[in-house]
Order: sequence, then structure tokens, then C-alpha cells
Amino acid sequence: MTEKNSFKYKSINEGMMHACGHDGHTAMLLGAAKYLKENQDFDGNVCFIFQPGEEGHAGGEKMIQDGLFKDFKIDEVYALHNWPELPLGQFGVSTGAMMAAVDEFDIIVKGKGGHAAIPDLTIDPIVISSQIILSLQTIISRFVNPIDKAVLSITKIHGGSAYNVIDDNVILSGTVRTFKSDTRKKIENKIKETAVGISKANGADTEIIYTNKYPPTINSKKESIFASNVAKELVGKENVHMEIDPSMGGEDFSYLLNEKPGSYLYIGQKDKDHQAYLHTTRYDFNNDILPLGVNFWIKLVHNFLNNKK
Repeated sequence: MTEKNSFKYKSINEGMMHACGHDGHTAMLLGAAKYLKENQDFDGNVCFIFQPGEEGHAGGEKMIQDGLFKDFKIDEVYALHNWPELPLGQFGVSTGAMMAAVDEFDIIVKGKGGHAAIPDLTIDPIVISSQIILSLQTIISRFVNPIDKAVLSITKIHGGSAYNVIDDNVILSGTVRTFKSDTRKKIENKIKETAVGISKANGADTEIIYTNKYPPTINSKKESIFASNVAKELVGKENVHMEIDPSMGGEDFSYLLNEKPGSYLYIGQKDKDHQAYLHTTRYDFNNDILPLGVNFWIKLVHNFLNNKK
């Protein structure tokens, strides 16, 4: 996305910006690494993990495939992500689900093109796609347990090239977010059944490409309580939100949590100058959380290696 902020350090590259704060996360971890290297008053080893390709490329999974846990003896893993919904100086954590599983899909509706003035000689993929979109919206409301959490969003529609032409094909793309494996599979099946059924009823064919991306990010209880206690020492019990509502966003730290116990926490960054959410064109990482994040990591290491074991 193209950054719409006006400060002097905004991105100068069209269509590219730091819209999630991973540059700030890197700075916090580097700050902690520098301090701990210079002040080795702890008993044990610390591994600093910088995940590549977090946004859509499953860097966490690739690090594991490359031998992260084989080459390094790691007992537990922890992560920290800035959170614009929390005020500056606060932390959020859950002893269970933190972020959802991420799936992506493409539905290619294959009709029969022709002149827009003679629609009866065509099989209009745009009309069929419209029916599919509306029907997909009922999957969550009518086929998923209301107590469960799930999201289905159509995010791209591509079709047509002229005012007077009905094109052959339309491509619909979107994402599904879930926490439970059976819900995840049910929604995938319903998407396929719905798209194929509506297309067939209208004389069209459909190709569906459905991809399971990130697994859900599920914290382990013991480690989350430990990490929350570290945060409470820093900012006070009243500023640490336990059992915070999970986000329907996705996170490739989930791959690490599937291998090792650990916890993924939010660090609040909201103040009067930082109101924009993640992945928006006016997002700005709040530099005031840098020392707080650095100190969180330092204290977590000290507590883990000197007191916890």
C-alpha cells in the first residue's frame, strides 16, 4: 500500500510502507540483544529470532524447515507485537487463542462471453459471481456455530474489459479466518459446494484454488502467565490485560508455537498521535514503546533464566 502520512520519514516508494511495525519489533529485539550481550548477568543461553517474510510468506515455518530447533536448543518461545487498539504502556495476552488460522482462495467462474446487448447468447460470469458472493456471506451466519469465531471476506473481483462486452471469466478472491480445525474444513467445503453449485445452475464451470496458509496462534497457559507477570512488573497489574480477545488476523509465529511452548503478546502503542490501525495507509509505529519493549525482553530473560528455572 502507498503511505499517506506526511512526516519526513514516510516511505518514498510507491505502493510500499511499513504498515505493521515489524521494523520497530526488530529494533526492540536488537536493543535487548545489545544490552544482554554487554551485561551477561544471567545463567543460560538466549536465541533472538528475526522472522523473515512474516507478511504472507510463512517465514516462521521456513526457519523451522531450515533447522531452527535442530541447530539451537530452545525450550520456550516468546513474541511481542505492537497493538494500536491498546493504549501506550499496556500489554495484552491470552492463555489460549491469540490469532486465527489464515486461508486464501480464488474462484474462477468460467462463462461464455459475448456482446452486452445480447446477453441471452452468453453465460454471464459477472452475474454468476454476484450470486456466489452473496451466497458465501451466509456460510458464517448459517453453517458455523454462533459461539465459534470465523470470518469470510471477498477481497478481490476481477472481470470485464469494456462497457459493451460480457467477458468469459471472472476471478473472485478472498480469505477465511478460523480457530478450530473442523470449522476451517467445513467452511472450505461450503465455499466449494456453493461456488460449484451456483455456477452449474447457471451453465458455467468453476475452478477453485483453496490454500491453507498459517495455522492459528495458540499460546500455552503456563508460559503466558509467566510472560504476563513479567509485563506486570514493568507496567503494573492494572495495565496488563489477561485473556484479551483474540484477533482474526494471522501470524506466522504460530508455526513456532506448534513446536514449542510459549506466548505471543501485544504491546499497546495508542496515544493521541498514533490512532491508525495495522495495515492501514496512515499507520505509524510509536517509537515511545521502544524502551518498554526492550526492557520487557531483558526482564523476561532475567526472570526465565535466573528465577524461573
